[in-house]
Amino acid sequence: MLKPPFQRVHLTNGDVGGGQLRRTTHLHAGELAPGDIVDVDGIAATSLARTAADLAQATPAEDPLAFARALTVFDGALARGVTREALAVELQGRRRRGTRAAWDALDFADGLAESVGESWGRAQLIVGGLPVPRLQVEYTVEGFDYRLDHDWDGVLGLEFDGFTKYGRLRKPGETVAEAVFREKQREDRLRRAGIMVVRSWWSMLEAGTMVPMVAR
Repeated sequence: MLKPPFQRVHLTNGDVGGGQLRRTTHLHAGELAPGDIVDVDGIAATSLARTAADLAQATPAEDPLAFARALTVFDGALARGVTREALAVELQGRRRRGTRAAWDALDFADGLAESVGESWGRAQLIVGGLPVPRLQVEYTVEGFDYRLDHDWDGVLGLEFDGFTKYGRLRKPGETVAEAVFREKQREDRLRRAGIMVVRSWWSMLEAGTMVPMVAR
């Protein structure tokens, strides 16, 4: 989820009315079909598809983050095996303030996105009117197999660098500095193959400076 609020636990009452907002809980009114309820370690919970649909519609359409939040949730749901059709079924007939943004996001959702930062960045590219990139595209360059977070026709690649990325990419026994150097070698090889690589990070997404960089 993109910037999730953790102040309250959210619940659904299974009825058309009777929602209630308290200090630590938010009880939502909403009917539940039998398939919307699953058992998680003995606790009744909404299914992944229903939960994703509810979350995607939770942000009012006028909020600048509505589309990005919905896209992030749907990317994550698709990555976990939920089908696009199942998500569409959950959105059918909904009349919430964020439903339009949720439908728009479902059109662009892609389970290949590997992080919230990648999803938020792609949402900004879409809203900014830039071509939608392909995700996790693989290339073999100088005998090495590489994958780009975002790719435009083998001409431009965009990588999102989160705080944990280099720790996650470290090989056994490799230091962070060695991982960074190896990443630099990877980038140099891609550039020699004619693929320009640019990088973004969380602060760029916060500041809105990533889209102008990619556009240039």
